[in-house]
Order: sequence, then C-alpha cells, then structure tokens
Amino acid sequence: MERKRVSLVGPVLLIGLGVILLLNNLGYLDWSLWNILQLWPVLLIAAGLEILLGRHSVWGSLVAALLVLVLIVGGVALVEQVEPVGTRGELTEFAYPIGDAEAFILDLNPAVARLTLEPLDDGDNIVEGMVQLWRREALDQSFTDGERARLVLGTDSREGIRLVTMGRAAAWDLRVSPEVQTKLSVDLGIGEVTLRLTELAVDDADVEFGMGRLEMALSEATSADIAIDGGIGTIRVSVPEGLGVRFIAEGGLVTRDVPDAYSRDGNTYTSPNWEAADYRTTVTLNLGIGTIAISAQGDE
Repeated sequence: MERKRVSLVGPVLLIGLGVILLLNNLGYLDWSLWNILQLWPVLLIAAGLEILLGRHSVWGSLVAALLVLVLIVGGVALVEQVEPVGTRGELTEFAYPIGDAEAFILDLNPAVARLTLEPLDDGDNIVEGMVQLWRREALDQSFTDGERARLVLGTDSREGIRLVTMGRAAAWDLRVSPEVQTKLSVDLGIGEVTLRLTELAVDDADVEFGMGRLEMALSEATSADIAIDGGIGTIRVSVPEGLGVRFIAEGGLVTRDVPDAYSRDGNTYTSPNWEAADYRTTVTLNLGIGTIAISAQGDE
C-alpha cells in the first residue's frame, strides 16, 4: 500500500502566523491587520512550492517548508523596515449645517478604510469631516437637508485597488452633532472602524464589515438598537456603567469575552442592571471568525 505523503507547508504557514500573532500580543511587533495582509504573496509562493516540490517526496516537502519559513521571516523583516509606497489620493473636507433638521441619517460606504466617528463638540453643523482617499478612488457625496437630513458617503474605484498597497488604508474622520437624533449605517469592506457614540443620540445603527476590527463605545443616555455583522475580525464594545445592555452574540468560530456579572441564556447576554436602567440598548452581533469582547468603559 502506498503511504500518503503529509504536506509540511500548511502547518508551517499556520505556525508562522501564530508566531506573528504571539509576538504582536507580547509587544515585540506593533502590527495591525494591514501589516499581516501585506504577506499575502507568501500564500501564493507556498502553494507553488508545494506543487513543485512537496508532492514528490518527503525531502521535497521538507525543503518547501523550509523555504516558506524563510519567506515568512524575510517578509516580516521587510514589512518592519520598508516604508510602503504612498497611496494617498484626494483629500476632501466637508461641513453641513443643522438647519431645520430634527433627525439625521448617516450612510457610510467605504471600500477599504480606517473610519472614525465621534461627537461634534460645538457649532451649528450637523456633521463635519475629512476623507482621505486612496490614489485610485473617487468620493461619492450626497447631502439632503430639511427636517430629516441625510448624508451619503461612498467610494468609487477608478482602476481598482492593488492588494499590495493595503498597508495604508484611507482615513475617514467624521464628527456628528449630539443635538440631533441619528440613524447610522456603515458598510465597510476591509478596515478598522471606531465609533464613539458616548454623547451622540444614535438610536439605530447597522454596521457591516468583511474583514477588520470594530471598536464601539455606547451612549449612557440613549436607548438604541444596534446590529453588527462581520466576516473575519474583532468586535469590541464598551458599555457605560448606567446603561442597561443586552447582547445577542451569534457566529461561527468566535471567542466571546463577556463580564461575569452578565446573565446568559443561550447566545444572549444581559447586564445585571437591565430592568432598572433608564436607558436600554440591544446589540445583535454576528461574526464569522474572530473575537467578540464586551467591557465597561475605562476598563479596556
């Protein structure tokens, strides 16, 4: 009977990725998801080496595994030392007045970005912001004023975004007035999202991302329904002390980090002050692969 040859390339890739994540957690590397994505060509080379060498003999598989290991080490060194080629494109700044607005709809649709949303300190504007695009992107911007104001921001790729330039994401920085009830919609392909809702009147939020990281700080003085749907990544939600909160956490290969004081009923986690709280927020979480972490504000 012919013995089945075991490939060493796959295990070496997994071990290499694990070592990178371990070094990052220990503080020896300061990497984000973008840095890891820059190593994607190693996967193609590894597949080629496995086909060329690994399938013929044990020694061939060993040589292929060693070459992949060298490529991983070399790739880490290059990412650490080489500054990526600049990919920044057009910079757009905007500000829209409150006018007669009693409600506000904010619809954000970046393809690949680092997006930050926080309260607007003062002024007569309902929203202010700055969008730094990729070199090959154009910004689609539409604002409707009136009692129910709406701003839609999205991107249009002129020539497509090269994967090798993902080391620098476009930056979206927005500030919203806390004086107007706001409905928020975010649809992000790949990237990082930071939503500081602590002083905002966001009562309805729908956030989707394909791959990346989401950090959200909830408001103590607003009851809200929030839905978060992610593919691969990390979701971290910070809860103020006085807010009653209920999390419905669903997903595939997901690690959940929830305070011990929360009661659990299947996939539903409820804060101990749910019944007594003046404001209550329900957060539905759906993540394919990754980590869901819930914490009190100030404990991150």
